[in-house]
Amino acid sequence: MKHLLLTCLAALYFVGAAASPAVQSLDGHWEMRQVRGFNFYPATVPGTVHTDLLAAGVIEDPYVGFGERAVQWVDKEDWLYRRFFDVDASLLECSHVDLCLDGLDTYADVSLNGVKVLSADNMFRRWRVGVEGLLKPSGNVLEVLFHSPVKVDMPKWEAYPEHYDPGNDQSFNGGLLDRKISIFARKAGYHYGWDWGPRIVTSGIWRPVRLEGWSAARIEDVYYRQKSVSAKKAQLEVQLDILSDAEIAAASVIISADGLKPQQLKTSLKRGSNRISVPVTIARPRLWWTRELGEPYLYNFTARVLDGGSVLDSRTDRVGIRSIELERSSDAQGCSFRFLLNGVPVFMKGANYIPNDIFLPRVGRSEYERVVGDAAEAGMNMLRVWGGGVYEDDCFYSLCDEAGVLIWQDFMFSCSIYPYEGEFRRSVIAEAADNVRRLRNHPCIALWCGNNECSEMWYGWGVQTGRPFDEVAVAQYRHQYYHDLPAVVDSLCPGVSYTPTSPWSPEDGRNMDPLKADFHYWTPWAQRIPSTTFEEHHSRFYSEYGFQSFAGIETLAQFAPDSCGLDAGSEVIMFHQRGGSVANQRIMNKLADEYTTPSSFSESIYLSQIAQGDIIRRAIESHRRDKPLCWGSLVWQINDCWPVASWSSRDWYGTWKPLHYYMREAFRDVLPSAVVKDGRLEVWLVSDRLQKLSGTLTVKLEDFQGTVYRSESIKVRLAPNGSECIWSLAPEALPKAATDLFVLMEFVDSQGKVYRNHLLLSSVKEARLPAASLRWSVKERPGGFDVSVVSDVFAKGVFLNVSGGMLASDSSGKALPGTCTARNFSDNYFDLLPGESRTVSLDSPLSAAEFSRALRVRCVVKN
Repeated sequence: MKHLLLTCLAALYFVGAAASPAVQSLDGHWEMRQVRGFNFYPATVPGTVHTDLLAAGVIEDPYVGFGERAVQWVDKEDWLYRRFFDVDASLLECSHVDLCLDGLDTYADVSLNGVKVLSADNMFRRWRVGVEGLLKPSGNVLEVLFHSPVKVDMPKWEAYPEHYDPGNDQSFNGGLLDRKISIFARKAGYHYGWDWGPRIVTSGIWRPVRLEGWSAARIEDVYYRQKSVSAKKAQLEVQLDILSDAEIAAASVIISADGLKPQQLKTSLKRGSNRISVPVTIARPRLWWTRELGEPYLYNFTARVLDGGSVLDSRTDRVGIRSIELERSSDAQGCSFRFLLNGVPVFMKGANYIPNDIFLPRVGRSEYERVVGDAAEAGMNMLRVWGGGVYEDDCFYSLCDEAGVLIWQDFMFSCSIYPYEGEFRRSVIAEAADNVRRLRNHPCIALWCGNNECSEMWYGWGVQTGRPFDEVAVAQYRHQYYHDLPAVVDSLCPGVSYTPTSPWSPEDGRNMDPLKADFHYWTPWAQRIPSTTFEEHHSRFYSEYGFQSFAGIETLAQFAPDSCGLDAGSEVIMFHQRGGSVANQRIMNKLADEYTTPSSFSESIYLSQIAQGDIIRRAIESHRRDKPLCWGSLVWQINDCWPVASWSSRDWYGTWKPLHYYMREAFRDVLPSAVVKDGRLEVWLVSDRLQKLSGTLTVKLEDFQGTVYRSESIKVRLAPNGSECIWSLAPEALPKAATDLFVLMEFVDSQGKVYRNHLLLSSVKEARLPAASLRWSVKERPGGFDVSVVSDVFAKGVFLNVSGGMLASDSSGKALPGTCTARNFSDNYFDLLPGESRTVSLDSPLSAAEFSRALRVRCVVKN
């Protein structure tokens, strides 16, 4: 097995994109047809069969109404893509021309001028094949035949000895009954359905296609291995893999970076594959930090290969100099699970990230900028790329590099037991090597994780049969996640942390111990228990937890036609609720238990979103107070892949729910927060700063009409990365009943920066909230409007909405697809204190009259 692993790694080492003297894109206009049909339709590459059929008018939008049902035939068909092209003159002058395909989804045969050059079977791999002998100056035809993943994988399912239920495969929606075939394809698992997504099994050329020409030598890959990093000195080893078509005796390699003296190494190249290493030392480097701790500085490194004085090839990469490791050390309470960045522990504040669309080629740079920007604006320093999606586009990781957002990167395995043997195993090793190599220079990559919840599925979900094949499945599982995948990581980026599964489990079985590793805490969602349960639970690192809410009314209007009717139980709403009726019931139970009974469906939507935000904010505050026991809080989830009721903090259009606004406050570098423990009110201060914190904390007990019963100011000095209870009050010292009070906290640091928070001393349901009278005024400004809101008493969840004006739309009024279309107020869903005025802004193309007519302002009203 070791020999097989090394053989696969070696065979794949020279598959990858690199700089080239001549490049001709083959993206853009293609044509496609159903193999058993005759009509060709215009196609776009990168793209998918579904989006091409949608553009041609063959299918309706599968996101609208029940449209998903009408496209289930597509994945049972084979499809042919074709492009005619002439070759650029610069390519014809090259000794070698490679056809490069960065992503084929999934089972595909590629032919050039009638000659088959490639067969693909893995959506996550990149493909490169030499085609210089097949090209003509003009009249070339490139064809890609996609085989139905259903027809390819159904025989595998039928032949497999056991069928372990893959958690979220919606085979019944696809007409396959109980034949859950998703585990047999190296393809995005969420395409087969999840509890927040539809079943739309795509095919297509989903990433760019091009011809690359080169002569003499080509840089296949450059790896900036950071062997030792400190504030005083960084020692790098720059490894170049160079493919040469001849012996070059007087070769040299030059490594340069902005502000650094170029490093030159004279060498020779043999015909074929060469690895050249150049040591680089940087004195007093500018370190890369997460956004809240410093500057995520990126050096521009360029590697050049020369023959004498002639540059044969070059490649430029942006590299952040930093050390990052996952610390796992035993202590009296269990085992630590914390990240050290440049030698210092950092509390991870963030969310889980899923693909932004079912149709991945629709996600462009603007969508990535929006979601990464929204994460950064909410104070996140980590996103977990979840294992049922895809290894994301290079653009995504580059934006995280720039924003100072770390990435927890899952390998693409989730909630299943996979047939890890034979060709499947070889394909997985190739996939892992390709993506580790592609991503290893990104400073944002903090961790590689073998899978999401596969161990938990096997040991905790009752899927074992008790028959002999169980032992085979366990042996394959262990070899995949405890041997092969860590070996790939160790061989291609030594020193980078790896963990086999999330939540963590030892190789010999299930051990979901929250005090020994990361934890997925779903009990408050799954059971009808108080939200305060989050304050009673403790873990080293929360890598998943969440609570659902409905999508906003503007989003619902886009996917639910008026004729369908809108209420929580209507068919179209349930069709876009993949958690099933139990999920809606959990939402409504929470509202009944801790808020108020909604009087309408629009009220249910609004209150569900307020409740989601309150619950998760309470969890975040508890996790942060638990430092130094706990070192991470990753919410499930930041985004959606289609319009749906889900756990997301921002919906498919990019509309912020209350949760995203609340996370922005809860994830600030300094957090004052309050908690009631055994009846005693405690006020804590948490700091993520690496320096001592000093300032003044003011605590007030106030009723909902604005009467202040107690006010105290305390001088505070807090240790770096500290968490401390600063003030407390016994229950008998409360001046009024808890149902009449809230605690207001304001911390002002030594530089005058202000941090505020407050907590109701009872649930919203129990609190005696008076009816609030809201008043607002609108002021036009260039590009939008400022709205000032004031309340006479405490107002819970003040929500501003511009009816019909929150989503960018086309000329017909239909919202444009994707995460860039939402317009969000600068603040929203906030609590207003008695007499407090708050001004928020919104960019909008509306006129002042249109904006004022469309503006609606409301708050929580108890029934």
